[in-house]
Parts: sequence; C-alpha cells; structure tokens
Amino acid sequence: AGCSSSAFGPDFDTAMLVIEEIDQSEEADVEDAGCSPFEAWVASRLASATSAVEIVHLIGAQDYMGSNASEAEARKRLHAFARHPQFAASACEVIRMMCCKRKVMPPFPFATWLQEKRASGATTVQAKNCLGLPMSTSVEETVTVLEEFLSESKEQVTLARGLNGRVQRYDKEGDALIVFHGIAKPQWVFQRDFSKLRFVEVASRWEGLEKLATEERAWEILHSMVPAPTFVEQPPRSKILKMEGVEAVAKRIARSQRILVLAGAGISVACGLPTFRDDDLRPAIAKEFGLADADEVSHIETFRKDPRPWLRWIKDLVPSSERPRQPSLTHKFVRCLEHRGQLLRMYTQNIDTIEQMAGITNLMECHGSFATATCTKCGERVLDASGVNLAVSAGQVPYCAVPDCGGVMKPDVVMFGEPMPPAVMTGLDEDTDAADLLLVLGTSLNVAPCSLVPSIVGASGDAPRILINMEKVGKDTDFECFLPGACDDVVAELLQHLGWSKEAVPEVVD
Repeated sequence: AGCSSSAFGPDFDTAMLVIEEIDQSEEADVEDAGCSPFEAWVASRLASATSAVEIVHLIGAQDYMGSNASEAEARKRLHAFARHPQFAASACEVIRMMCCKRKVMPPFPFATWLQEKRASGATTVQAKNCLGLPMSTSVEETVTVLEEFLSESKEQVTLARGLNGRVQRYDKEGDALIVFHGIAKPQWVFQRDFSKLRFVEVASRWEGLEKLATEERAWEILHSMVPAPTFVEQPPRSKILKMEGVEAVAKRIARSQRILVLAGAGISVACGLPTFRDDDLRPAIAKEFGLADADEVSHIETFRKDPRPWLRWIKDLVPSSERPRQPSLTHKFVRCLEHRGQLLRMYTQNIDTIEQMAGITNLMECHGSFATATCTKCGERVLDASGVNLAVSAGQVPYCAVPDCGGVMKPDVVMFGEPMPPAVMTGLDEDTDAADLLLVLGTSLNVAPCSLVPSIVGASGDAPRILINMEKVGKDTDFECFLPGACDDVVAELLQHLGWSKEAVPEVVD
C-alpha cells in the first residue's frame, strides 16, 4: 500500500529506539499481553511456535536489538515496544510505514492494522489517506475537542475543550479543515493534533475496509489499488559539485552503486535506427490518409478506426528476422553496469527491444515494446510477437489468430492517447529517491514524465546528474555535467578511463 504519512504515530527509527535502549533487567512476558492489536498478533505468533527473535526480524527491528540477543531479551524488548505509551496505539502503523519504504508487505494481517486504526480513533478517510488510497469526496465526520490547542489557520484560534464541529474536507497532506460551532471561519487542524480531537462517523463507512480485511491477500489487493504517482517539475537544485570532462564522470561512475539510466532514441542510432524526429514520415502519411495532422498517425483513436497509418509509419522500425539489429556500445555499457551490480534500473523510451537483445534485465520500457502484442478486439495477448512484427514489416495488417475473432493485433507500444504503464510511474517514484547517480543518454527530454526525471532526482537528494547527448537539452539546472557527442563515442571514452576492457567483462563489452 501507499507510503502516505500517518495521522497517528511516530517514525520507525524513533519507535525502534525503545527496542534498542530497553533496560535488560526489566521483566516482561509478551505472551500474556493482549491489550492492543499488535500485542495480540505477537501473542498469536508466539503461540504458533514463532520465536520472539524471529518476530523482531519480521518487524524489521533486528538492527536495533543486536545480533546476539537471546529469546528472553527479544520478548522483553517486544513487550516494551508494544506497551510504550508513545507507541502502543500506533505500533502496526509504524511497522507498516517501515515495510512500505523497504518495499515489503507488513508481517501482520491487514485486519490487525485496521483494528489498531479504529481503536486509535482514526476515521475511514484518515485510514485511506495513510494507505495512499483515493479519499472519498463525501466526508461525514463530527469532532469534539478533547484538549485545548491552537488551530493552524492564518489567524490562529484557540480551540477549547468540549468544542464541537464537523470536518469540511481533507487536503492532499491529510490535514483537516473543520467548521467549529461558534467560530465564524473554518479552521485548519494538522495531523499532529488529531489526537486532541475525537472523530465520530457512522459505522457503515467502515464496511468496505472491513470486508477487505477478510481477504487472505488483503495487502496485495491494497497495493494494486493505490493510484500510480503523478510527477511535476521540482524547483531547481543548486549544482552540488563541479564536474567537467569524461575522466571526472568516469571516476563518479566507478564509485556509484545505484546508477539510474534514462535513455532515448540516441542510443539506437548506431544500430541503424533513426531518432523519433529524424526523417519523420508522419506528415506525408497523414496527408495520404486524410488526417488532420501528423500526431493523429500515432494516436490510439486513429488506430482503432484504421490501423494502416500507424502500421505504415512503424514498418521500418519494427524488429524482424529480415532486419536483424545488434546492440550498440552504449547498450553494452549499460549491460556492463548491471553485470557489475551498479545499475539501479534502466528506463528506456525506446520501443525497439534492443535493450532486451543486449541482455539488460533490470529494465523498464516506458513506452512498451514490440516484444509482445494484443488483439484490439478479444484481448488475446501473444508473448512472442515475432509473427506480428514480420507481418508489419512486410506491410500487412496483422490479425488475431483466435477463431472467429478477426481483430487487429496491436504491438504493445504506448501510442498517443494511451496511459504509460503504472509500473513505470511507481518505479520512477521509488528509483528517483534511491539513485546515487543519474545518466541521461541520447534523449531530447521532450516527453513527460521522463522529461521531469532530472529535476525530481535533483529534489530527492544529492545524486549527480550527467547528460550524454548530441546537444544540450533540459534546463541549465537539470545537470551537473554535460558530455556532448554521439552516445557510443562518449561511452568509448568512458570505458577507456574506467579500464573496463573486453578481457574484464568478455560477454558484455566488445
């Protein structure tokens, strides 16, 4: 599920200090404790022969307890964490957030987490916000102030104990705008003060989440329900270092361990393929088929009406056995990074499948590829689209092989008017945070969201951003270094400075 900030509960590192700093002389027995959903879950795991040490590992706290902790010590530390006044009401949420950041599913059932949420006073809107799910536009919650505090509006107002109101809406951060009785203007209350309010809503609003909690694979279902992230350009980052020339970039590559690669058509030029805007035949094709403009040739609505314009355009681009292509030196360089364990992931905007030919597996094809194809009528999908590609390269319309279907087979390429695969958006959201170096290779950076990657990496940390391209693209603040030239030429220089020869990695670099 999503990693939205929680309305209740501290961060994982703060909570785990309890496990790290507990007085080892303290006596406790977690098995006898059943006061909270987390404690009940721990007790059930212990009863099913799971050791306390294993449970500590399951919740991701092993680094805070030490590698030589005994079973008795593990039980004491679990008990201290579960009973600590600051964390008792949010133990499951703290662990869920940790699991989200580490990209693993929580160890306890969704029902346990949901029970904790309800017990802590959260509403359905707040629970869904924690999970990153779309929040309902219908907010039916009343509130009562339990402890006096100041609102967070521009003109702060004292919210006295016993004051009643209703929630008007939540913003995207999960903070609440509340209309209080006797106060003229609605007041903002931030999540950190939600514990000072009692939220009340009708019980029926929990029915959907409670039904989901009965599913054995509830966490996996939730993960699939979280909308793909959206990207916006970030404020420019001041350049973090002075980096000039191929040698300096080679030194940075040599010591980087999580290299994010974003590639465009420029890396395939040496393979005999034109870039997207070179020798664009679409205007002539649009005129031939009576289309309003060139972009209509590659629009999904045009394809559904008549696939011939698009198939004519990609006829010479589609891979086929009659036009075999070999990976460029740049493709092999990226494969070399993967071979050495330095490639975080490669995002390619190309659809030519040459990355797959090069053996790159840690790959995200942003615009799909010709490797597979799907029938536009019955949905039949072929995992080996070589037959479809052969028909397209011969100037024919490929048809579905399912009896009595007759639908057109469309290569699984993202056309104008089609969404980018959700996995691409999710992957970019995670990888732009994790990267310690960004290499942008052979792209015009004209198409979002890939065009936003340099600014997002810049806002996410201090990873240097390197552009290798025939011409400078993007904004002046998007890169710490620009290496001009054809990708293969620049890569050849990089390999020389890196000392990565054919002898060092014979199956990768020629």
